[in-house]
Amino acid sequence: MIDYLIIGYDILRKAIKGIKNRQVFDESFLMAVATIGTMALAIYENGEYLEAIAVMLFYQIGEWFQGYAVGKSRRNISNLMDMEKKFTMALAERNPLSVCK
Repeated sequence: MIDYLIIGYDILRKAIKGIKNRQVFDESFLMAVATIGTMALAIYENGEYLEAIAVMLFYQIGEWFQGYAVGKSRRNISNLMDMEKKFTMALAERNPLSVCK
């Protein structure tokens, strides 16, 4: 049980925060319900709740990969935007354009 709380602390915290903000059906809430339900069934049947811990662990790993990918995408887009500015400035220096209003 302690393992589950350590691994899923932030997800459970986000789920409780979502309930307080009346945003019940978000990703964190649904994941918390699924793993708590899995734990309840496992304890009822055989007393082992490793599946609930594994599900929460894999979810956390997936969240980490998602955060990494989003961060990398944002950096790449930012770098492309910087390149576009430099490229535009280089073209403007080579071929001055007059802008008519």
